Amino acid sequence: MDLLNIFRRPKPQTRVEAVAHEIRKHSRALIEIDEQSRAFYRQDIGRWRRAHEAAADVENPRRADLYNVYADVVLNTQVEGCMRQIETAVMQRRFYIRSEKTAKELPEKTSIISCPWFRDLMHHALDAEAWGNSLVELGNVVEMRGRRTIDSVHLIPREHVVPEYGLVLKDINDDLSMGIDYRNNPRLNRFLIDINADEPLGFLLKVAPEAISIKNMSGFWDSFGELFGIPVRWATTTSTDDSDKATIMSALRQMGAAAFGLFPEGTEIKFLETQRGDAFQVFDQRIARAQTNISKAILNQTMTIDDGSSLSQSETHLDIFNRVVHSRMAMIASMVNWQLLPKLQEMGLPFTDDDEFVWDEAVSYTPEQQLQIEQMILANYEVDPAYFKEKYNIEITGVKQQAAGLFATAELKKKSPAIAELDRMYGQR
Repeated sequence: MDLLNIFRRPKPQTRVEAVAHEIRKHSRALIEIDEQSRAFYRQDIGRWRRAHEAAADVENPRRADLYNVYADVVLNTQVEGCMRQIETAVMQRRFYIRSEKTAKELPEKTSIISCPWFRDLMHHALDAEAWGNSLVELGNVVEMRGRRTIDSVHLIPREHVVPEYGLVLKDINDDLSMGIDYRNNPRLNRFLIDINADEPLGFLLKVAPEAISIKNMSGFWDSFGELFGIPVRWATTTSTDDSDKATIMSALRQMGAAAFGLFPEGTEIKFLETQRGDAFQVFDQRIARAQTNISKAILNQTMTIDDGSSLSQSETHLDIFNRVVHSRMAMIASMVNWQLLPKLQEMGLPFTDDDEFVWDEAVSYTPEQQLQIEQMILANYEVDPAYFKEKYNIEITGVKQQAAGLFATAELKKKSPAIAELDRMYGQR
């Protein structure tokens, strides 16, 4: 099987040209695999337990059945909401490349990874915490929007990956001896980003029983509503004529809003209300408990996605959530610095060993906080008007003469240091 398609041209004289030719020949399918449609079954705890045992087998680990369970679990809205809450918090953070020696940002190198493919890579990296691993293949080096970067990244189907041994199987049923060693093959590994979670099988292993319970209990609740939620239509008649009975049956079957009917003499129609009122306690409370457990497993708390009871508790839970987010950010930074940047450098992109990926940890302020800070700065320091021109996109040329006297009033100066500063800066011009 031809694993690589990158060394067929004669190498040019220079290393940079050689790498460029290799990259141009590098195609998406580094590894030929036979992808299969994912099997969806009605999941239960027994299936989850058997799949867990197969995945945890030391000698012959197989994750395909477990990933079929996971594929059903991530359709749960609570699981999806928790996972995407972390992803959204991470994705909105600014990042940049800087020199490790000078700690100065390198905008031209930041632009190389400020592309859609890098967001896809972060998405796969964050999902690795859920699924247990993500093996991502880097695309081709291209010229795009005036910069040299890569065009895309692709996730190797997880069912074919055996991270315990660093193997990829062409067919998920192949023996491990037929697997392709992607970690110890330099030509293959140079295009792959291997992301493994702290928990080998991901946190979806823990939330799967809760998600399965939610799905089953929701189905049971629907059945309960079908059986007991609608009053039973009950009819009695003294008629012995079969046509009369058929007429009554047809009327009951078609009965809807503003129903009426013409029945034989002696016919009585009743609507029997159900007396069972414990459905909420049985079904809704179990679903609510399962959702809370899912939030705890993924977010380590509940109140950033579920209802809270007090401001102090919500602040505590928000602090815990921020710690989870920073943990994911640290994981991505480690992946970029120790895997991605060296591989991009080897692929011919202008990165060096001195380059470092960092998150912008600058504090963000609310508009009210920003206004207070600006007033404090204006009251104590000389400020270049260009700051306000750039921030508010307003051309400041000075203070109007009729406004200068207004600014100069002692009362307004006392109330607003900013006005006093504006009066000092512009009022006497």
